[in-house]
Amino acid sequence: MSEPGPVHGTWEPAPAARSEDAFPTGNGRHGALVYGDPVDDRVIVTHHTFVRPHHRPGDTEPARPAGLLTRVRAETPGGGPMTGRAVDFTTGVVTATAGDRTSRVFVSRADDVLVQYVTEPGPRVRVELDHRLDGGPAGLAAGRGIATAHGETLLTLRADRPGSPFGHTALTLVVADTGRTTLTDRGIRAEGAGRLLLLTRVRRHDGPYDPGGETAALRALAGEDGPAAAYARLLDRHTGLHRAAYLRVALDLAAAPAERALSGSALLARPAGPALLERLFAAGRYHRLSSPGLLPPRLCGLRTDADPAPPPPLVEALVRSTPGRLVLLPPPGICARGRLTGLPTRFGARLDLAWAPGEYRAVLRPGRDADLELCAPEGSRRLVLRAGEERVLVSPWTGGRAAVVPSRAGRSAPGRAAPPPAPAGPPGR
Repeated sequence: MSEPGPVHGTWEPAPAARSEDAFPTGNGRHGALVYGDPVDDRVIVTHHTFVRPHHRPGDTEPARPAGLLTRVRAETPGGGPMTGRAVDFTTGVVTATAGDRTSRVFVSRADDVLVQYVTEPGPRVRVELDHRLDGGPAGLAAGRGIATAHGETLLTLRADRPGSPFGHTALTLVVADTGRTTLTDRGIRAEGAGRLLLLTRVRRHDGPYDPGGETAALRALAGEDGPAAAYARLLDRHTGLHRAAYLRVALDLAAAPAERALSGSALLARPAGPALLERLFAAGRYHRLSSPGLLPPRLCGLRTDADPAPPPPLVEALVRSTPGRLVLLPPPGICARGRLTGLPTRFGARLDLAWAPGEYRAVLRPGRDADLELCAPEGSRRLVLRAGEERVLVSPWTGGRAAVVPSRAGRSAPGRAAPPPAPAGPPGR
């Protein structure tokens, strides 16, 4: 049995005290910052078009983000002590638990909607939509609407920036499995609900906006089979897209399981080690996928090979590539052994790299032909790649030239020595 791989997620024992410490989730269009307090479940809904100004070269004025807040707040005590909050990088789901009460939040890549699902919310809770955020721009003009019937509520909120021709309208559909709802000044009060489902979308528009079409679309997503079935259906459609994108690249530094199990804040309080580097690499991958962004120069939405992101510094310390060169570097001491999988290169190939003291194994899966200079600590040589033909490079860090082993379907070519085993187990999923 292989050893467990790195943890693809992080957790904290307490809710975030400020938005900078909230866990993010997003799909490249809508995004959210989740505080992770199931008793006062605050979620900041973000969108790239909320940010002003869009800078021109030479501008020094800081960008001021805006947003809105969805809130599910218990009016009566209960639910039990706080267990913790966590984010699963492989799904983008942020979870917070206190006793029987659990909140789950993600932004769907398949349906472009913010999904907030609360089980056992409490005997009486308020559900609100608000534009007033700490640090947000002053002078926003806002208007709201509330309509409720038969366990379903539509909250609308329009916010306009002074001097801007554009307005933003947020719509949140609230579905309860049972109980009754009454109106409040900013939303509704839900009594006796066992499950609540909130579906939120934001639209930017020029001039008047009719939310009728968006309302119908949200109702179609919610269906008529209740909050639990709708949540499972939405999550299933989203997860396949998100997981495939996130798991394309992974880093395994063979960290100790006990360190991998620590919270993010506990890891940061210790001397830097493999578990912290694994967590930071995974978090960077996740943040890049989840941060909302539509327009240059931020480019912080979903990345593709056609629009490659710069590799993080840790990757730059191990491997570098240009359209005509591959450079393999000796690993830093803190990363004496490990595995990096699925790394896109500048010459159109995916790279898997495994290393241990005194040896390495690199597998290249080219998508197009390439004629490269291969640079490794033991020397340089020419390397010719053919599209669809996997190549395996095996060498110790010192002595001799790198052996180039053609390979298909993961098998070494006949007559060649088999490459050394990978020094660490496959990344955990």
